[in-house]
Amino acid sequence: PLVLSGVPRSEIALERLLPGVCGPAASAMGRGSTLLLRGAILCSVLCHLGWASTAAGAGAGGAGSLQRLANGRPAHLVLKSPITYITDCKDENGKGRLKARLATLFPGHSVELVGVENDYEAGINLVDIADAYEGRPGIILGNVARREGHQRRSKWPNGPPFSWLRLGDNIDVFTTIDGYILSLLQRMMGTKLSVELFDIPSTVPHMGLPAGRQEHIIHTQFRSFDFLPLLAAQIVGGRDLPASSLFDEVPDMPHALCWVDSFGNIKTSCVASDAMFQVGRRVTVRLDSQRQLTLECFSRLKDIPDGVVGLTIGSSGMDDQRLLEIVQLGKSAANTLALTSGVGIEFVQ
Repeated sequence: PLVLSGVPRSEIALERLLPGVCGPAASAMGRGSTLLLRGAILCSVLCHLGWASTAAGAGAGGAGSLQRLANGRPAHLVLKSPITYITDCKDENGKGRLKARLATLFPGHSVELVGVENDYEAGINLVDIADAYEGRPGIILGNVARREGHQRRSKWPNGPPFSWLRLGDNIDVFTTIDGYILSLLQRMMGTKLSVELFDIPSTVPHMGLPAGRQEHIIHTQFRSFDFLPLLAAQIVGGRDLPASSLFDEVPDMPHALCWVDSFGNIKTSCVASDAMFQVGRRVTVRLDSQRQLTLECFSRLKDIPDGVVGLTIGSSGMDDQRLLEIVQLGKSAANTLALTSGVGIEFVQ
C-alpha cells in the first residue's frame, strides 16, 4: 500500500505520484488548470489510502465522527493529531533531533517533548498525557531504555523492544516496555495490558527502506530517534507491519513517588483508597523501609497550614482515579523531605 509518511520525502515526490502534471509537461498549462488537476489527483490518492469519514461513536471526551483509514485506524495524518514524546533523552541536542525528526515525518502536527529521569516518571506522564487527550485522536511515544547492569544487558540484545498499543478508539501509544513505563496505565485502566512488539531487525525489512538505511537503523545506538518515530509514522500512515510477538507481562505498579513538579509537589502512584484517605486523618508513610513520616490528609493545598507537609488528592491520574500528592504550601515538599522520584512508599495502617 502507498504510505505518505515514514519514508524519505524524495520517495513520495509529487512528480512520481503525478507524472506529466507536476513535471515539465505541466509548464504549458495555465496555473489554474494545474492546480485543479493536482487537487483532483490528490483526492484520488487520499481515496486510495482509504481515508474516509466514518462514525466513531462519541466515547470518552466526545470524539464524535472521525476520519479513519480503511483498516479502522484513526487518520492521524489528515487530522493532524497532536504528538507527545516522553523520553529520557532530554538534553538539548537529543530533544532538538527528536523534535526535528517527528516534524518531518508528521508535517503540520503539534509535537511536544516531555523529559524524564526514569520509568516511574515516564509512567505517570504517559497516564497524564492520555488523560489530557480526553479520548480524542492523539499519538504518544515513550522511551526509557537504560542498558546498564548485567540483568538488562542479558535480557535485551540492544535495549528493550518497542511496542504499539491502542487506547480506546483514537489514541495510539508507541513505547518501550521495560520497567514500569506501562504499569501505571495498566492500573488506571483496571485490566492487564497486551501490546504488540516490534523487534528492530525483524521489522525494518518490511518498512520499504533502502538497504543502506535498513542496515543503519538495525545497528543504531539512537533507536528512539532512528526507529521509534518511523515505526509510529508508518503504522499511523496505514502500513501493516507484522508484529514480532505479543507482550502481556507488564508488571504491577508499586506504590512509589513518581514525579516532582516545578513547585516541589511530589506525585505518587497511589489513589485515595491506598492510604484510606480521609480529610483530617493522619497517615503514616514508610519510605523505602528506611524512613517513616506521618502526614495529615487535606482537601486542598490551600488548607495546609504554613510549615506543614500534608497529603492531598492531586490533579494527575485518569478519569475518576486521581493520584495522591505530598505537598507543602508555598515551599517545596521534595526539598523539605529530601525526596525524589523512584522512591518506594508504604502506608502503615
